[in-house]
Amino acid sequence: MRPKWREGLRPRQVRTRMPLSQSLASRPPCSAPLWCGSTQALFAIDMDFKDIEESALRLNELYEQLEIKMYGRVWTTEELTLGFVGDVGDLAKLIQANEGVRKIDDCKEKLGHELSDCLWSVLVLANKCGIDLETVFARNTNELIDHVSRQLDTSRGVQEPPDEDVRGLTTALDQRGERDGSLGDRVF
Repeated sequence: MRPKWREGLRPRQVRTRMPLSQSLASRPPCSAPLWCGSTQALFAIDMDFKDIEESALRLNELYEQLEIKMYGRVWTTEELTLGFVGDVGDLAKLIQANEGVRKIDDCKEKLGHELSDCLWSVLVLANKCGIDLETVFARNTNELIDHVSRQLDTSRGVQEPPDEDVRGLTTALDQRGERDGSLGDRVF
């Protein structure tokens, strides 16, 4: 969901590692397209992270062209974030429907659509903020897997000393009062 326009903001350029038109043009036509543009399919079912990211950024380029045509400028990162927050609100309602707390027709289909919208927003926002999401996600996930595995080992009686970086971060958060337990043991 894209928020309403605010006046007085200038268009900005999208930062990408490689021109998407070059990347997409170098690909063979898709044999099983999920979505087709005016003349060619943009992606197929068998996609890796980079493919998903490229298709999200290509869609964002098209949105930006439309925004310039309609409004004379593209959305700011702040406006994209507000749209993302709206999508997360819609997602929360669909999760409730999926759990039987709300009644929404075609819940599964709408839930998949909204999850896809949220993923699109995260990929575009990461790109606009200069974040290599694939690298950060892999590093963060590996660190959390190690941390949770150590917690499980500790609860089973296997004692491993905590990693020095984790121990230092935990101590610093405790001293500043930022580790209050409201997020559970996921903050370390």
